[in-house]
Amino acid sequence: MLIAGPAGCGKTTIAKQMQIINAPDGREPFSDDQKLNYRDIIYNNIRNILFNIKIEKFNSEKTSDTGSSEARSPRKNTARNSFTKETVRSLNFIQSSPALDSRDVQVVAALKTILSDRSFVTLYAHKLEPISYYVEHLDRIFSEEFIPNNDDILRARQRTSGVATTTLRRDKYDWELHDVGGQVNERRKWPEILQNKKVMAFLFCVSLGDIDATSSTASGNKPMFQDSEVSACR
Repeated sequence: MLIAGPAGCGKTTIAKQMQIINAPDGREPFSDDQKLNYRDIIYNNIRNILFNIKIEKFNSEKTSDTGSSEARSPRKNTARNSFTKETVRSLNFIQSSPALDSRDVQVVAALKTILSDRSFVTLYAHKLEPISYYVEHLDRIFSEEFIPNNDDILRARQRTSGVATTTLRRDKYDWELHDVGGQVNERRKWPEILQNKKVMAFLFCVSLGDIDATSSTASGNKPMFQDSEVSACR
């Protein structure tokens, strides 16, 4: 089965759900190596969200360790000035790091420090929404013994490039689920995969968040799929 659709619609999540649902009794759906890989993915998901929060919003000169300093403009600056200096330092450290290594205790500690600051989490709740689940399970996610469970793995976001194949057994049949990338430059690979993998079924996914979307995107008024892409998959 080929699982296709636009980027971010949940194709990989469906493949992971199928893997969990159809795991043999008493067996884990994901190997130890896969779990360690998802640990890296989860930390990178968190880091990517924090990386895009602009550092210029912080004024370290007005920030106190206790969070009790008063702002010049209470309406605009009180929440910002309540961040601890350690939060500001940790965010600077994360945003200046070229890559994230989940085995680096300093990196993991910095992530936890930032998300443990309730003032920061409250002010940027809308930006932190994609990782709100991990914020709610902060102590477990950032513990030294953390090994992702099925719920953690389901919420881990990873861009698919090429084709990722998941194998499972259901109703005495062996299945291969081919999860393909949904970005525009990945779609030209779909027809080739359909032919080479001898696909017997085609599952096209669409995000519920796009239920009221038009056939054109907001930028450039370009169709989501070109006619050639649609024809190739028919």
